[in-house]
Amino acid sequence: MNVCPVVCAVGSSYMICVPVSAKVLMSVFVDGEEYTNNKCGVKISSCWVQKFVIPQEKLDRAKAYTVTYEIIYREAYCSKKEKPVSESFSFNPVEKKDDIRIYHLSDVHGKKASAIKAGGYFGEALDLLILNGDISSSTQTVSESLLPLKIAFAITKGERPCIITRGNHDLRGKYAERIGEFYPLCNEKFYYTVKLGPVWFLVLDCGEDKNDDHREYAGTIAFHKYRQEETAFIHDVIRRSAEEYENDGVKYRCVVSHIPFMHTDYNPERGIHEFDIEIDTYTEWVRLLNERVRPDFGLFGHVHQVCVVTDSEKYNQKGFRAPVILGGEPGSESVEGCALTLKNNKAEIVFSDDKKNILTSETVHLSHFIPGGNCI
Repeated sequence: MNVCPVVCAVGSSYMICVPVSAKVLMSVFVDGEEYTNNKCGVKISSCWVQKFVIPQEKLDRAKAYTVTYEIIYREAYCSKKEKPVSESFSFNPVEKKDDIRIYHLSDVHGKKASAIKAGGYFGEALDLLILNGDISSSTQTVSESLLPLKIAFAITKGERPCIITRGNHDLRGKYAERIGEFYPLCNEKFYYTVKLGPVWFLVLDCGEDKNDDHREYAGTIAFHKYRQEETAFIHDVIRRSAEEYENDGVKYRCVVSHIPFMHTDYNPERGIHEFDIEIDTYTEWVRLLNERVRPDFGLFGHVHQVCVVTDSEKYNQKGFRAPVILGGEPGSESVEGCALTLKNNKAEIVFSDDKKNILTSETVHLSHFIPGGNCI
C-alpha cells in the first residue's frame, strides 16, 4: 500500500488525510508524539481515509511527520497484524511574512492528469494549494470521492498545506451521504476559518446550487437550515474578530467558497430561476462580509470561468466589495486555474492551464486596511 498523505488546514489544526486500500491500524508521529484515528478509544481500520488532527503549531514547529501502519485482521480475540511499515515526510508550513504563493483549482470534473499539471505551476515554490470544489463530477464511486486527495498529494507530496472544499457535484452520487469520510472537516462542518502565515481564510460552504425541494435531488438534501447555521457561524466569527481576522499576525483576508454567493444566478434568456436561491441568506452574507470582515479578495469556482470580477460585473450583483476571483475552468481536454502571489499588499494573479501557458494576468491592490472598506 502506498502512503499518500495530504495535510489539510482546518481551524487551528491540520487534518492529515491518508487514503487507504486495506484495513490498517495507522498512526502519525510528530516530534515523537503519536496521533491515532480512533472513535471513543477504538482505533479505526475500516475506512477509505485515515484522518489525524494535529495542532497547527506542533507540525509547523516540527516540520516533519511519520506515518506508520500495520495491516490488521480483527478477531473477537487475538487479532493479527502484519509487520509495521513507516514512511516519513518533510513539511513546509507557511512561515513567510509576505510573497505567499497559492495555486487555486476548481471544477476539474475528473481531469486528474490535467489538474496535476496545472497545479504544478509554482513547482517547489508553492506555499498553499486550494482545491475549491467539483474536482470530481460526482461521488458515485469511491475512486471519484477520493480524487481531491489523490490530486492534492500528487501536487504537494504531503509536504505543503492544502485547503480542500466541496462543490455541488461532490454532493451527487452513492457516496454523497458519506462525503465527510473523504474530506477534511472542522467540528464536523465544511465551513471554518484558518490562518496560514499572514493569510486568514474564511471557508464557506453553499452546498447544492438549487433548492432542497428540486426534483433533481428527490428529497435527499436539507441545505436551507445548514446555510442558516452558517450565517450564525459568520456572526460568531465577527464576535471573535480579535482572535480571527483582526489578529496582529493577519495581513491578508480571503473568503473561499465553491459557489460565488454574490452572484444572482438567473438566465433571463432561458427563463431559468432554479439556480437563483437563498437570496436573503446570501445577501446577508455579503453585507456581513462587506461591513465587518472586509476581506481583501475572494476565491470561487462553479461558473467555469477564470477572471477577476469587479462589483459592477454580472457575477457580483449583490455588491461584494472585494475582488471576486473566479479560478477554475474545465476545457474539453485541459484544466485552467489561478496562480496567486500575495506580495506588498497586492495580489499578482495569473490564470494558467495545464501546459503552464499564461492565459491572462493582472495585479489587484488589496485594501481592507483602508478605512471605509475595499476600493477596487
